[in-house]
Amino acid sequence: MENIGRFIKNRREELGMTQTDLAEHLGITKGFMSKLENGQKPISLIRLVDRKCAGN
Repeated sequence: MENIGRFIKNRREELGMTQTDLAEHLGITKGFMSKLENGQKPISLIRLVDRKCAGN
């Protein structure tokens, strides 16, 4: 799980986004985004994609 969080953080930083930016884009809270990046909350990439697609 830490690998996914690390990947999300690295990619977010490459894109020049803050946790708040990405959280708003995905429809989640900044606190939840922080926990994802730190490996404290489990989530699958499929769930993130589904969540984003449902908002469009």
